[in-house]
Amino acid sequence: MIGGQGSGGAVYSRRGMVLLANTTVVSNTATGGVSGAYGLNQSYKGGDSRGAGICAEDSSLIAIDSAFSGNVAVGGSQAPFFVFTGWFGSARGGAICFTNGSTTITRCAFTTNSALTYPTRTASSDAAGGAIYSHGPLTVSESSLVGNVVSS
Repeated sequence: MIGGQGSGGAVYSRRGMVLLANTTVVSNTATGGVSGAYGLNQSYKGGDSRGAGICAEDSSLIAIDSAFSGNVAVGGSQAPFFVFTGWFGSARGGAICFTNGSTTITRCAFTTNSALTYPTRTASSDAAGGAIYSHGPLTVSESSLVGNVVSS
């Protein structure tokens, strides 16, 4: 069994509108679930992680004069006690992950946000967007992105 998905540590929106003004989104975590096991010493894939601060699916997001700091998206692990037979889940967007919508970011600061996953002997899952992962139109203006990290 594949591990479950962890989405939106602070805010999760599906088919909606998210508006942040003068908001601080700090120290949130979204972690994919641990996978199940099958057979002798075999493990399925860990769950994916999306948007430790905000996950907006099929949604519009507008952030103005806001700060995002220390948010961490972590891909889920394989079943415990197994020797690297499965894959770890992917991690998308330490601060923000959005898909199939539009995002406008104005006068915002993104610092020390992370998207993390772990390599295995057989495969490495991917991590993308230490601060922002975008699968749709993205406009960023008068903003700073400092010290954000992707690691896989």
